[in-house]
Amino acid sequence: MSYTFFIDESGNTGGMINEKGYDFSTQPIFILASIGYPESQEYLLGKQVKELVAKYKGDKLVELKNCGLKNKKPFIFDLLKLLQHNKVRLYVRVVDKKYFYIQKIINSIIPPLIYFRDNTPGCYCVFRAMLCTILYTNKNDFLYDSFFEFTQKENIQSYNKLLFEFKNSLELFVNENRKIKELNGALYISNIVLSELDRFIELDNSHKTNASMLGQPFRDLNQYGKEIIMLIENDALAGLLSQINHDLKGNCKGLRFIHDIQPQFSDIIAKNMEYMSQLNLGNYLTLGSNFNFTDKIKIEFDKSDELLGIQIADIISRFYYQYYCSYIKDQVKPDSESFKINTLAEKMMMLFGGNGINVFTSHHLVMHEKNLAASSLSRQAYELYDSLISSFEYFRLNDKD
Repeated sequence: MSYTFFIDESGNTGGMINEKGYDFSTQPIFILASIGYPESQEYLLGKQVKELVAKYKGDKLVELKNCGLKNKKPFIFDLLKLLQHNKVRLYVRVVDKKYFYIQKIINSIIPPLIYFRDNTPGCYCVFRAMLCTILYTNKNDFLYDSFFEFTQKENIQSYNKLLFEFKNSLELFVNENRKIKELNGALYISNIVLSELDRFIELDNSHKTNASMLGQPFRDLNQYGKEIIMLIENDALAGLLSQINHDLKGNCKGLRFIHDIQPQFSDIIAKNMEYMSQLNLGNYLTLGSNFNFTDKIKIEFDKSDELLGIQIADIISRFYYQYYCSYIKDQVKPDSESFKINTLAEKMMMLFGGNGINVFTSHHLVMHEKNLAASSLSRQAYELYDSLISSFEYFRLNDKD
């Protein structure tokens, strides 16, 4: 059976870094949503969606794209019920941009600093996940500013400054928390890194030059020749495709992936996903994912107002953008309608062997979300999701050919 997966996003500001600086405050969350169904189901699904819109609007001629219901929670819930009835596959990725930015800082320091004995990306991912959570609570901007400067100047002086601020941030964490038993694991990791950092900082610059170049985040060029640094969608979409591949038992032959058109990023996304799908990255330490693709992945792009599937993915991504912005930014408990929608969505995701919504953020926020009862089913997916979303970046780093 030939499936088509429709993909849309919310909260996309392009690369995490531009010539003006970094930004994870105005749009703090990135959401990627996808629905998939057989091509033979398109007509019936479209007919049922029209009937649902007519039920709410009292007009059979109103299209989904013009219905004015995209933010109405009762409508969203009924739309998901309709998708569930038709066994439509659903995937949602949530990326906290601040956490993503911190992950890239750590990528710039840890690989050249610490060599893992078995050289497996899984070991590195677990190590980095702990450091990301430690640095997420960092109170000052000096570390973030120094990383921005490093991406702009690309010299050993800016790399030394980044190392210095990274060291200061870890020392602050250790000094403030050394007596808290629950943080013994994080303190142990911090002290290992601090010990290696002291030795590394003492090296003369000629020995550190290669490390600083290794630590540079990847850059892409958009259709207009403008440099894009740290495009979140590369990581999030690679993880989403790996989950679809897992749920379909490693057989993506004949699948179509249609993304809402991205004027500046379409070429970057398409080329990176095609490249990723040919690397055979494996499924180490990941939850519900498989990076071994039997066929080359090709992403198509189309306008959202012309395809029903993209319009539905857009509604879902918009809902989750608001849902997680209010939670991660303000730590506000979701209302009963939002909770009801989220619970139904997670049940749909787990129907085909998936693990629910994958949230890429600090561990302490995920624990807080459990206390808020914001999600009932899939928070267990968090622990290993860090390795899943970062797998693509690891292999870009280590596969220069």
